[in-house]
Parts: sequence; C-alpha cells; structure tokens
Amino acid sequence: MDPDGSRRVAHATSHHHDAAEAPTGSRVAADGGEEPPGRPLRLRRVPLAALLALLALPALVQGGGLPRDLSLVDQSADDPSTPTPDSRRQGAPAASAGEVVAGEGELTYPGRRQDASRAHLERFEEVTDRAIERGLRYLCDRQADSGHISAQYSVAVTALGGMAMLGNGAAYGRGPWGFNLREAVRYLTSPAVVQPNGFISEGDSTNTPSRMHGHTYAILFLSQVVGTLPDPRRDAELRSVVARGVRLILESQTARGGWGYLPEDESDEASLTVCALQALRAAKDAGFTVPPDAIRSAVRYLKDCCKKDGSFRYSLALNSQESTYELTAAAVSTLDAAGEYGMAEHDRGVEFLRATVDGVIARRGRVLDAASGYPYYGNLYAGQVFFQLGGDIWRAWSAEVWPELCRRQKGDGHWESRFGNEYATAVALLILEIPRGYLPIFER
Repeated sequence: MDPDGSRRVAHATSHHHDAAEAPTGSRVAADGGEEPPGRPLRLRRVPLAALLALLALPALVQGGGLPRDLSLVDQSADDPSTPTPDSRRQGAPAASAGEVVAGEGELTYPGRRQDASRAHLERFEEVTDRAIERGLRYLCDRQADSGHISAQYSVAVTALGGMAMLGNGAAYGRGPWGFNLREAVRYLTSPAVVQPNGFISEGDSTNTPSRMHGHTYAILFLSQVVGTLPDPRRDAELRSVVARGVRLILESQTARGGWGYLPEDESDEASLTVCALQALRAAKDAGFTVPPDAIRSAVRYLKDCCKKDGSFRYSLALNSQESTYELTAAAVSTLDAAGEYGMAEHDRGVEFLRATVDGVIARRGRVLDAASGYPYYGNLYAGQVFFQLGGDIWRAWSAEVWPELCRRQKGDGHWESRFGNEYATAVALLILEIPRGYLPIFER
C-alpha cells in the first residue's frame, strides 16, 4: 500500500509514460498530470443563488412523487467563468485528440450525446467533477503495490474501482488514472488470483472473499478493457483470462438458469444471476462467444423471480419469497441490458421501483434511501433503470440523488459502507458517472 497518495498518482504517470505518449494537444505537468495547451478549458461554476435554489429541489420533488408527465427541472444554463485551480489538478479530465469542446465555457465528454437527459445535471457539473476526482484519488491512494484496491473483497472492489476509472474516461497506462487502471488489470489477471480453472478469486488470502460476485465483476470490468492494451502480448493474456472466466461462468450455470456463490454450487440466487448475466453481456459485446441459450435461460430465471407486485425474489432454489427494492432494481436493469424492454415482468418491476420511491418521498425521506439495506448497490442499478427510461422520471430521480450523494462524501474523498469504504466509494462514483457515457454498460 502506498502511504503517500499524491506520490502514487504522480509516480504513475511520470514513470510509466512521457510527453510523447500524452494525448495530442496536451503536455505533461511537473506533478505528472496534463496541462491543456494555451487557454485552459473553461468549466461552469454554479452561482450561489442557483446552488441555493437547487438545494430546494427535493422539496419540489416531495410534492407529488416521481413525475410522469411534468418536468420539475429548470434546464436554463449558468454563466461560464474561469476554472478554479482544483479543476486543473491531476485527475481533472483533459481534452484528448478527437474530443469536441462544445462552445465557450462548456466541457463535454467523448461519446456523450448532448440531450435533455443531462441538461438538468449541468448545474451540478462542477461539484460532481470534484466529487469524482476526490473519490478516484481516494481509491488510487489505497491501491497496493500488487494492484488491488481493498483488502476486503479485493477482487470485487478492484474491479468496481477499475470501472469507476473507466467511467471517468481513464485510458489504460496513460493520462489521469491510467497507471492505476493498468495496475488493477495486472492484479485481476495475475496468477495470484486467477485459479487454474479460470476462477478469479482471492483464494485463502483474505477472510472476506468475493466469491462469484467478485469473479463476475472482474469479467465485467476486464471485458471493457479488452482491445485497449498497447502490448499485443499483454492483450492476448487478458483475452485468455476473460475467455477462461466466461467459460467458468457458463459451466457454473444451474439447471434453473441462475448462479450460486461458488462455481460448483447447485443452489442459485438472483443477485448473482444479475452479475453473471451482465458479465456475459459485456464479454459478448467484446467479441467473446456466449451461447444464446445461456442468456435466455438466465433471463427466464429472472422472469420467474418476479412476484405479482413487481418485486423480484431472492432465490428460486431456496423457494424464498424475500424481495427488495435493491434486487428489483438489479433485475430490471439486467433485463434492460438483455434487451427485454417489453417483457411484462420488466414493466411490473419498473412500477414497483417507482411506487417505492414515491412512498419514500411521501414520507419526506431521501430518494437515495429507497435502497435502505444496500444503498450503493441498489442505487447503482436503480440509476441505470431510470437512465434507460429517461424523461421526467430520470430527471427527478437524478436531481434528487446527485446533491445528496455528493453531500455524503467525506473530506478525504470516500463514502462509507459496512462492506468497506473503498467499495462504497467505487459504487458511488459509478452512480455519478452513469450519464457520462464512457462505459458501454451505461449506454442506452
């Protein structure tokens, strides 16, 4: 573990890439970051009056639940101003070759459509950018020399942390967070965690193993990196790890179509089925062979988990009737990923999520707390569902969640969870990155 957080990121970029490898039109600064050439990119600064008005948005939303026909959000633009010193620090996104800066005073992200799904969040842009940068710094400060980010559930959290870097536009081995991204890939493809059967697991090195959750998160993350490694030998090694990992997932699927906590489990449960199905979808998109029958069987499993009220059960194997907002959000999000938008169970699940959030609002609670048992897990999937739906439901949900999530960030950049602050931080960052469009899993 590197006790000097600033040294890790600065050392990462200065030692492992030079100015010749920096994105076109940028130069490497003394601290290892990138300085934009000439006049710096101008970021929006939210005036105090506008910020105070925004803090009143939850009260507006509380008036009638998530809207179906009415937009509650003022989408007017704020006046641009010069960037603060913090916005030019190492982690701030720098313009690369091919990026388009839209207009004076606006910073856009590659691959992001400039449409109404993000217009209402522009007012949060500066505070969100700072929260993401601080959160990424926190994760990178805690990355060990082996490449793992957390000693607790290290495979799962390293994969989630790596996706959080990708979600902010990190590139393997170069630019902001590029070294840390490379180290996360190195850890998850190392013989220390990749077992002979292809299972990516901490083995006996920790008392809190990630089990199949970690394996499927690792395949999901690594599939997003395939094809970006500059070294053909390393890319071939990465492809081998992913191919073996996909084969293990396929071989571990139960007769009911689900997955259990370990590869050899005959039992199964919905949260793991969600993880496995999303990993298979990512691997398929990356060019790996995934039999359609495996996808259909997993979709059928989730369909069978749906109860009459639209919530999704924990397990078919255990004949459990337990269902939660979090699990329902995860299941509906995964049905979206599988393209099952018109399925009746999908629609009932959406209505269950909407009704749950409306109930929280009616009690004058926080929308973020609709996922009361597993807030980060639940809101990551709920955010994906509402983003896919778009329109007023997405605008109202995100306008409530964004400032509250940023408010809960601690001074050193982390969020808190009983499963570890690194886990909470990685997932909180992924929530904030949903509309940025870097990760294929967040695409509409």
